[in-house]
Amino acid sequence: DVAYGVADRVNQAVYRHAPPKTFWEPAPAAAAEAVRDEGLEAESISSPSPFEPPFREVAATGDGVWAPIPDAVRPGDAPVLWRSAVHPDPRRVFAAIAVVAIDLGRVDLRLVAGTKEPFSPDVPAERRPGLVPEGHAGELIAAFNGGFKAMHGHYGMMLDGDTFLPPRDRACTIALYRGGAVRIRTWRELRADEARMAAYRQTPPCLVEQGELHHALYDSNRDWGATVSGETVIRRSALGVDATGKLLFYGLGEAVTARTLARGMKAAGAHDVAELDVNHAYPRFLLYGRGEGGEGPRARSALIPDVQFKPEEYV
Repeated sequence: DVAYGVADRVNQAVYRHAPPKTFWEPAPAAAAEAVRDEGLEAESISSPSPFEPPFREVAATGDGVWAPIPDAVRPGDAPVLWRSAVHPDPRRVFAAIAVVAIDLGRVDLRLVAGTKEPFSPDVPAERRPGLVPEGHAGELIAAFNGGFKAMHGHYGMMLDGDTFLPPRDRACTIALYRGGAVRIRTWRELRADEARMAAYRQTPPCLVEQGELHHALYDSNRDWGATVSGETVIRRSALGVDATGKLLFYGLGEAVTARTLARGMKAAGAHDVAELDVNHAYPRFLLYGRGEGGEGPRARSALIPDVQFKPEEYV
């Protein structure tokens, strides 16, 4: 916690005349354009369009350009995941968000309960193994952490009929429908659909809803999480969906506030956005492939550097 506050002050001094932070080498523009055009013709409109960086003065080469993420499970197939980056804070060149765009026409989003969180006395341990189900393991391409612990907001969660915590009216809700659709809205906008949902996970109020940033998103607001010492410039993650409901966005931001995270996700194309886990150890997005000898899925890499994980994480 102390380190976050010190790091922000040090970074503002060190990066005063430095180039913007990057997570990876940007793809050559021509190659990225060729892949995107091919995807648009051969696949669907859910292939992502390039976006304009919100602040050109802190943008890095490659911001706003989508590059396909290789699929280690089906290397010969057309891409279903793409990555880009956005720098959402004009005062911090070291504030950056890695964004993954996911084609919901070809990828299913599933929810798995943790072994301990969200805490619930009503769901037995055998119904919360904390692992990707074996029946889905062969299709697994990526996994990421969910939202806050139960004690931090008591936000609702339901999975396959088990209600871990009841829904809260003001909470942002990631709703997974039985037909495969994903919606992200405040619960009062979705409650009429509850019978059609296979699962939902709630978070603090929506960062972005119907294209508008939440009115209370000022940088010192701690409602979307902070360190014990109150620092709000931290590692954060979020999940969003575009206006068509066909494209899902996952974002993992370094040195961002809730406001700058919302700004970056909206710039990338998200129309509705929920914040997920925050602080250094929790946000993670892992990519999977087959283990040696074709054995079960194993985590091969993380979306950004400085994320610790084991190959057997979540599986």
